Amino acid sequence: MSQPKPNLITRAAMKLPFIGGYITRAVQNRYEAAIQWFGDRSFLLQTLQDARFDIDTMTRMELQRKHRYFVSNNQLVTKIRCLFTQFAVGPTGLRAIPNSSDEKWNESRNVSFESWAESPDVGSRLCLQEITIQWAGCLFDDGEFFVLKTQDAKGKPAIQTIEAHRCVTPPTMKDYRGFAFVDGIAVDENGKPQFYCFKTNAVGTDIPTQDEYKFYRASEVIHKFK
Repeated sequence: MSQPKPNLITRAAMKLPFIGGYITRAVQNRYEAAIQWFGDRSFLLQTLQDARFDIDTMTRMELQRKHRYFVSNNQLVTKIRCLFTQFAVGPTGLRAIPNSSDEKWNESRNVSFESWAESPDVGSRLCLQEITIQWAGCLFDDGEFFVLKTQDAKGKPAIQTIEAHRCVTPPTMKDYRGFAFVDGIAVDENGKPQFYCFKTNAVGTDIPTQDEYKFYRASEVIHKFK
């Protein structure tokens, strides 16, 4: 029985083994997204690196500045913000309700918690449900926010909401107690936050040489981010 004549690709592969091997591999496994031909498509400026190198302080501040502008001046972004808040915490905010197996404990804890939640923030008169709406807005506007666990003037437990732009690295400091700074957060050798640094005086209306900063242990701060 006579052998069938090889087709054009087979004959080319016999003469050029390298090209033939390439064609075979390309047919079996080809990812267009991984192939970059000059002039075919624009080059995506991105690198593979550790997450802590993805964004620096100035880049973060510029992104937050521009996003706040669009939130304030673009109706479409404002509507998206409203929908984000609505689906995150609801139109009236989140409410904590004790739900243990002990009904008496639930009732007593609910009364005490509701009393505390009437005005838990040292910087505003909002109730906790309204504050959760504010937190959702901060998350949309800046991508992060901070909550400091503190005390009120009477020494009772309280919280303080801190905007993202207030967490900064002091310009004259490279570390704090031996922990290196990463955008206002002092971290250990594994990248775990140990201290947070917040600017305490007014931002944008003061003299840079007179800036004041305060440090808090990581256990005192709740850092929420996307």
